[in-house]
Amino acid sequence: MTILPQELKTLIDSKADFLLLDVREEWEHEEYHIGGLNIPLNSLPFRLQEIASWKSKMIVIHCKAGTRGRTGTKYLLKHGFANVKNLEGGLSKWPY
Repeated sequence: MTILPQELKTLIDSKADFLLLDVREEWEHEEYHIGGLNIPLNSLPFRLQEIASWKSKMIVIHCKAGTRGRTGTKYLLKHGFANVKNLEGGLSKWPY
């Protein structure tokens, strides 16, 4: 249910087919991001249709430190998304 920063870096570098989902607030995403789609955690229940096509594909969720990402990962798994991983430690552990 987690992915290490170096594993995510490999996915990004290899241009793997996955969705990078940032569950931080919009202002946090605007300040700094590593790409991907920004859907704040509190908006996720109302915006599932935006990521519905990813139900059977890999989704990597991240936030600042991992807590919101963990919550988002559990939520998506509970709602039928099959392959969801949380970036361990969030962007605070992202050295790239």
